[in-house]
Amino acid sequence: MIGRLGLVAVVAIAVGSLVTAGLLKKNLQSLPRYQVDPHTISGEFPGDSWIDDQFVNSLEEYGFVGLERRSVFYPDLLDDYGRAVAANPWVRRVVRSERQHPSQVSLVIELREPSAGVRHEGGMLLVDRDGVRLPGEHDELPAGLTSLLIINGVSTPPPAGGELWRTDAIPMAFATHDLLVAAGVPDRLGIHEISVAYDPLFADTMVTLVAGVDRTRIEWGKSPLNRDSVEVSDDHKLANLEKLLDFNPGLVGLYEVSVAGSVPSYRTLRARGEEITRK
Repeated sequence: MIGRLGLVAVVAIAVGSLVTAGLLKKNLQSLPRYQVDPHTISGEFPGDSWIDDQFVNSLEEYGFVGLERRSVFYPDLLDDYGRAVAANPWVRRVVRSERQHPSQVSLVIELREPSAGVRHEGGMLLVDRDGVRLPGEHDELPAGLTSLLIINGVSTPPPAGGELWRTDAIPMAFATHDLLVAAGVPDRLGIHEISVAYDPLFADTMVTLVAGVDRTRIEWGKSPLNRDSVEVSDDHKLANLEKLLDFNPGLVGLYEVSVAGSVPSYRTLRARGEEITRK
């Protein structure tokens, strides 16, 4: 049996060990080699093939605001760094984070991918598929993103980067484009632009496409999001467009076509530029 003095000695040794361990850990945390520099955080971007080195370097422009050097042992290190990185307007979410001793943090990041360019007040702003504005302003679509859809007619002021652009025009444009993609239209006819504008004649928002080698205007009518029973169905519009493509696969030489009526119609240009209408 352990006597009272022996028990006191055991307790004293245990407490002394805990104190020593605590001091040792504190000392380790303060050593420079265990201090994480937030600007050396490494990131992985799985599934984002559009990203290049120049883009990754540009992320530093937006920084990790308010982050300081911290010990790799700091309990809330991953949470604090994860929240700071997620606040970057290019970042959709932090998928995973982990410590890498002695002084590294590694994050797996899902970025917001540019899905369209929005023409606004003479410039070009990028948005992702959710309609969230991405950082930066451009004269035209940036190099490497020139194949993106262009959306016209967004009248509401743009938000700051990383925030949702509150407008019906962008979802309407994407919904129309999704319908065309599902029907295989872009494979036969490149869709360059989609314009969304309020038409007082119909007291509703209407969609116009710009497509084909001659940038033909296609009057689509209402988008899938606001179409009503007064207008022909989306399937009917697709059938009308199919008839036009069977007749003229690239809509070559056509200035404007309409698929929003019961039958398709088109306007073309004579050599001298005189418009004639045919049905």
